[in-house]
Amino acid sequence: MLRHEERDVWPRLCQTMAMGEIEDFARRLLRVAEEGEWRVLREYAKTLNRQVEEFDLDNLPKTLENYSTAINSLE
Repeated sequence: MLRHEERDVWPRLCQTMAMGEIEDFARRLLRVAEEGEWRVLREYAKTLNRQVEEFDLDNLPKTLENYSTAINSLE
């Protein structure tokens, strides 16, 4: 699921910065992180969600770009 998101969803989010879609993305990641008990992914998703809620356009693009790093650390 995480690789599917990386391949099919994440690139579009990086380009469009569509806040609603990013929020949905963060919720999906949080659900997966809690099911798999992956602390790194959970923290990433929470940070992403917080930045969307705060409309933090200074940090949100940087955080979004780090998705691959976050999921690679799970392997």
